[in-house]
Amino acid sequence: MLHHWILRLLLGAISLPILMCVLGGLSYLFEALQDEAGARFVGRANLVLAVVWIFDLLLLLISVGVHALQHDLIGCCEDLSGNDPNSPDPIDSE
Repeated sequence: MLHHWILRLLLGAISLPILMCVLGGLSYLFEALQDEAGARFVGRANLVLAVVWIFDLLLLLISVGVHALQHDLIGCCEDLSGNDPNSPDPIDSE
């Protein structure tokens, strides 16, 4: 269940900045066309998306932390190669 949330939050963290760039360009286009109301509306929608994006990043950070704690990756006794880091190094024993 947590994997689905992490994937959704990751999708939002990737897609929201792209959407904000598109809306920023649309806002500049409305300003160039002298449509102040449209530029202001799109600019404020862009600001709302920025707040949602920051909230999404915070939730993603918390979700990944909870996922790491659930799978006991922080207190693991083995590194990724499968070797026990507490065992003596074979090079040092010579």
